Amino acid sequence: MKFQSIIQSIEKHTGLGITKLRNMGIHEIRAHCEKKHQSPTRFVSEFPQIGRGNVLRDGLLDTETLNKQVDKILSGEK
Repeated sequence: MKFQSIIQSIEKHTGLGITKLRNMGIHEIRAHCEKKHQSPTRFVSEFPQIGRGNVLRDGLLDTETLNKQVDKILSGEK
């Protein structure tokens, strides 16, 4: 029963049925949600680091660099 409530929540938030979402690419879903909610997708963390230690060999990334990399990945660019 919890699974059904998760699906209903996703459909309510996106405005799309789960079947349609399954057939869309992540960049299409992102564009649709940004247009629907009239705001860009943002990723935030409550903590400066996740897990044990730093997995990035070159050090920590600043928020701007990280957001650019996430935007590129979610836009479908290659």
